[in-house]
Parts: sequence; C-alpha cells; structure tokens
Amino acid sequence: MEVFRLIPEKKCKFITLIRETLESTYVSVKILQRLAGKYVSFSRAVPKLFKLFTREMNTAISKGLPPQKAIL
Repeated sequence: MEVFRLIPEKKCKFITLIRETLESTYVSVKILQRLAGKYVSFSRAVPKLFKLFTREMNTAISKGLPPQKAIL
C-alpha cells in the first residue's frame, strides 16, 4: 500500500496561496503557474480532482501568455 502525506507547512502555504488567489480580482500567469506546479506535486493525494484543476489552469495559462514562435 502506498501512502502520501502532505507536509503541514507546505499544506498551509498551499491553502494560503489558494485563498489569496480566490480573493483577488486579478490573477497573473506567474501565480497560475505556481498553483499548477503545486497541484502537480500534490496530485498523488487526490489524483482526479487535481487533474481537472491542472488542466483548467494550464488552459488559462496558455491564454494569458503571448504567442510563442517556433524554436528551430
């Protein structure tokens, strides 16, 4: 059996970041990228829920970034 625990300090920082994001009227791409990274690192705790949120955040991030040129 595999067990995954969130470190209490990281859990508190994560919750604080989510609350700040939900309370603000504007969310930068940088903040969305931080949240998406945290969701990915915590994905083992609740895989299906985090997969949904990560997909939606990545969509929002892609809309917020300027168009990228192809790298040759």
